[in-house]
Amino acid sequence: MKKQYRLVIKLREDSSDPSDGLKEMNLHGTQAKQEVIFTHQKKKKKGPIFISVAFNRKVRPSSTVHDLETSLKWVSLEKLPMPGFKYPYGWDIYPQTPVSNLKHGIKIISFQNGRLHLKVETRFFAIYGKMGGLRVPADAAIGTSFEVRKDIYGLIDVNMPLVFV
Repeated sequence: MKKQYRLVIKLREDSSDPSDGLKEMNLHGTQAKQEVIFTHQKKKKKGPIFISVAFNRKVRPSSTVHDLETSLKWVSLEKLPMPGFKYPYGWDIYPQTPVSNLKHGIKIISFQNGRLHLKVETRFFAIYGKMGGLRVPADAAIGTSFEVRKDIYGLIDVNMPLVFV
């Protein structure tokens, strides 16, 4: 019987930082007309976090869950912490999704008072690790990264305020 690996991650803003949350990116040019992207990027003790949520039209504090569901374009889970996973100091460890921008398995739970709550169900195909701050010559025989391939079920629960530009 094949073992099922599960990774459940809850992402919240840092309560000590009132500007923390999913921050609206200020896009210029033609892309700005096509999508609105909110990004959360942090370096925390439990690992790096870099996620983005994109909509194909402007999001306002008065938007409804239905508005957000119909305009949701994609969610990107570029770097996620791995709670309970022990690893050496100085390494960044995070799971990897098979595609960079997820369009399926996303459910918007609520949007109230500017706070977005969404859940993403996805599969991760590997765990990636990289040692930060170490530069290796191009012809060196050693590496500063690793990848362990495993089929991992993931549930990511994001509950953060949207920070509008």
